[in-house]
Amino acid sequence: MSATAIDRLAKSSNVSLTTYRTDGTPVATPVGGVVSDGTLYILSYANTGKLKRLRNDPRVIVAPCNSAGTIPPGAPRLEGTARLLDSESTRKAYRLMARKTFLARAARAFYLVRGKRDPWIGIEVTF
Repeated sequence: MSATAIDRLAKSSNVSLTTYRTDGTPVATPVGGVVSDGTLYILSYANTGKLKRLRNDPRVIVAPCNSAGTIPPGAPRLEGTARLLDSESTRKAYRLMARKTFLARAARAFYLVRGKRDPWIGIEVTF
């Protein structure tokens, strides 16, 4: 893992997260993410396919991308291992994400105003 690859990932608004189906087919999904101390944190709703795939296979490939999932030419692709976080660690991931993006803060406010629990599960990707 090169520091410049992690730096480029950290500066990107979105990240292409590639997970694997049980038959080995890769599935790329654009997600928001934040890098802290060389580790990537992502928040996901609990009922998504990517979480199901990660429960079966923690291998991932990540790359900077745009909101449509397009990876720019020459962008670094990093292989890593993902881990689903418990509720305390998910709150830490949320705090990191909230520092980076207004959308994370707005989404949390929406759920709190409606009296609902946060619907997210955190994902930690190490390289």
